[in-house]
Amino acid sequence: MKPRKLILFLLAVLSPAVPLVLYLWGNVYDLESFLHPYTLGIVFGIPAYVYFQIVLLISARIRWLDRIFAHDKVMKFHGILALVALVLAFLHRYYKAIYAESNMQVRLGGMGLLIILAVMLVSLIVMVPGFPHRIKLLARFRNLLTKKWGWDYSILKALHNFTVLGIQLTAFHVIFATSTQEDWLRLAIMAGLALVTTVLWVSHIIIRPIRLRRNPSEILEVLAPAPGHTELVLKKPRGFRAKSGQFVFVRFPGSDANWGEHPYTLSSGAEDETLMITAKHLGDFSASMAKLKPGDRALVDGPYGKFYPAPADKNPRPLVCIAGGIGITPFLSMLKSWSAEDPRPVVLFWAVRDSAELVHRDILQKKVAELSGFRFVPIVEQNPRDGELAGFLDQEKLSSGLEEISLANAEVFFCGPAGMQKAVFPLLKKAGVKRSHLHFEQFSFG
Repeated sequence: MKPRKLILFLLAVLSPAVPLVLYLWGNVYDLESFLHPYTLGIVFGIPAYVYFQIVLLISARIRWLDRIFAHDKVMKFHGILALVALVLAFLHRYYKAIYAESNMQVRLGGMGLLIILAVMLVSLIVMVPGFPHRIKLLARFRNLLTKKWGWDYSILKALHNFTVLGIQLTAFHVIFATSTQEDWLRLAIMAGLALVTTVLWVSHIIIRPIRLRRNPSEILEVLAPAPGHTELVLKKPRGFRAKSGQFVFVRFPGSDANWGEHPYTLSSGAEDETLMITAKHLGDFSASMAKLKPGDRALVDGPYGKFYPAPADKNPRPLVCIAGGIGITPFLSMLKSWSAEDPRPVVLFWAVRDSAELVHRDILQKKVAELSGFRFVPIVEQNPRDGELAGFLDQEKLSSGLEEISLANAEVFFCGPAGMQKAVFPLLKKAGVKRSHLHFEQFSFG
C-alpha cells in the first residue's frame, strides 16, 4: 500500500483513539475499573459511533477519495467498516443494558441500531455479490425483492439511504449521553463529527443534483448494438473530462426511463467529442433505457474510478485485458484512445455466451489491423463462429492467446461478473500474477 493510502487508512481505523482517551481519562485507574460494564460500554460504543460517521462520510461520494483509492475499493471499505461498527454497537448495547435505565436517550440509540441492522441485512443479501447468494433462503429472498417485487438498483439505493437516519439517531444517543454532556470537549467532538458528515451527505443528495441540473447533458442517439443491449450517445457536459475506463453515475429526469441514478462505464474514448454508454439489460433500469429518446435530458456525475493503465513511460509492462459480457465497455474506451505509438503488447480476451453479444466487434477488428501489438481473442460459450474459441476461458485458452507474453510479467485488467471472476482469478494466481498487478472493477446489477 502506498504511503498516502496507508496514512489515510490508519487515520480512519485509529480515529476513535482521541475521543476514547477523552472519555476514559480520569475514569479508568486499574484493570478492574477498565473491565467494569460502564467502561466496556464506552470502549465499544465510541468506536462504533465514529466508524458509523465515517461510513456516512464515505457515502457522500467524495471525489478525492476516489482519485486515491478508486470508488469500488472505497465502497468495499465502507461496507466492511459498517459491519465492524454494527458489531461494536451491539457489544456497546449489551454492556450498557447491564446497568443503564431505559430513557429517551437510550431508546434513540436502540431505534437507530435497529434501522441500521435492517438496512444492512437487505443490502448484504441483495446488493453484495458472493456468499449470500449461495444460501437458498437468502437467494429466495433476493429473488423475491428483485424479480417478483421489481426492486432495482435505484429502489435499493434509496432504501440504503435510510442508514443515514439510523446513524444520526445514534448521534443523538451519543450527544445526549451523560458522559458526553459532562465535558465540553467531548460534546464538541461528537456533535462536530455528526455535523460535518451530515453537511457532506446533504450536499451529495441535494446540492450535487442541483449543480448537475445547471450543466446537463442531452441524449443525441439511442442505439441497439445487440439484442438486449442499449447504447446512448450523449452530449458532453461543459468541462467534462474523463480517462478511458472510468465510469459515471447517470440519471434521466423527465424521461420514460426508470427514476434514480445508476453507474455505467463509459465506452467512448477519452478524446471523443461525445460520451457513449453501452448497457446490457441486466436489470429494470438498464432495460428502461431503451425507452429514452434523442433530446431527453441526462444528468452525468463523474468521472469516477481508476480502472485505466498507467502511461507506457511509467509502466512498460504488457497489458492483458479480460472481459466478461458487458464488462467489455472499459476496454472499448481504452482501445478507442490507444495510440499506435504505444509500444506495449495488448491482448484482449472477451468471453460471452453468444456471438451476438460481441458488440462493436468491428471496432476491435479494426484495432487489430491498426495496432501491431494488439491481439483480440473472442471466446463464445454457445454456437461460436469462425475465429471464435468455444467454451469458457481456461488455462489452455489463456496460454494460446498470450503466445509469448508471460502473465507474471504483465499488468492484468479484469472486468466481468462475479462467477467469471471466481473462475479466472485462481488461474491468474497460478500463473504468478501478483495482487499489485491485477486491476479489476466490481459488477453490479442494473
